[in-house]
Amino acid sequence: MIHVNGDERGMPLALVGLRSHENLFVEDGGIWAEGCYIPAFVRRYPFVLLNGDDSDAISLCFDPTAEQIQSGGAQALFEGGNPSGLLKSVAKFCASYAREQNGTRRFVAALREADVLIDRTVDIALREGEKVAMRGFRVIDETKLKALPDEVIVEWWRNGWMAAIHAHMVSLGNFGRLYVRAGGRGEL
Repeated sequence: MIHVNGDERGMPLALVGLRSHENLFVEDGGIWAEGCYIPAFVRRYPFVLLNGDDSDAISLCFDPTAEQIQSGGAQALFEGGNPSGLLKSVAKFCASYAREQNGTRRFVAALREADVLIDRTVDIALREGEKVAMRGFRVIDETKLKALPDEVIVEWWRNGWMAAIHAHMVSLGNFGRLYVRAGGRGEL
């Protein structure tokens, strides 16, 4: 699904819960459930790359309040005034994440330009009558996708985007898994 509220450009998102501030894949103690994919956005935390406003400089930053960052911790970020192997690895991962994010922006722009995204809403009834309404997202319309000219499909395939499109379409079937994990009843 592509999130559109607040950012008309939109970006793909991974839905991990049905309620606000809920992650149905994180168990007690803040540990991700075994066998669940942990999004790169989460794995890079507490680090992030930031572009400078007035230059091409890119800085590796971190959340100083994160429990993973401790003075005198077990793994040093610097050794002898230079980045440690750990910090170099983190920087490499964050740079890779930023490159992928730029590619994702191009992908979403192509989807928008081809007009294959459609608005969707989801209304869910959970146990004890609790109702959840999801708004402000788009999905790829299979009918519009099938109607695209062959040259667009070939270009998207060469860009690796068709695999992402198929993964997106398959992932839409995971609403049922979220529903069950959230204690859903009846039909979705």
